[in-house]
Amino acid sequence: EYNHLRQSSLKQTEKVMKVLNYTPHGVKIKKITGDVVSFPSVGLARVSQTTNESSPIGEFKVVNSTFGQVEGLPNPKPDTIIIVSAMVLDHCKGRGDVYAPTTDGTAIRSPKGFIDYVVSLRQ
Repeated sequence: EYNHLRQSSLKQTEKVMKVLNYTPHGVKIKKITGDVVSFPSVGLARVSQTTNESSPIGEFKVVNSTFGQVEGLPNPKPDTIIIVSAMVLDHCKGRGDVYAPTTDGTAIRSPKGFIDYVVSLRQ
């Protein structure tokens, strides 16, 4: 159902597409051409979470978390990709229009270690 989006979105660089950022912050991505583009947040996709208190560790409270469904993610639209957090992406199996910034060692970081921009998206 979503395979046409996977094939048409990022692999055809000449095709105009819309990029929607559903993380809680702006995301900057380096394009294949070398230009860095910025995408402000337009919404927030999250994974629902339930926590239950567990046994404390020394003087620290401990909880166990159970993760559920993705919330706040719009339905797929033609020629549109959605940028989400890695956690949301991991809960979106089968959605060919959903990507997360690749924040591994390839990300470009400031001297203080903050990500300035990423050089790729992962699916």
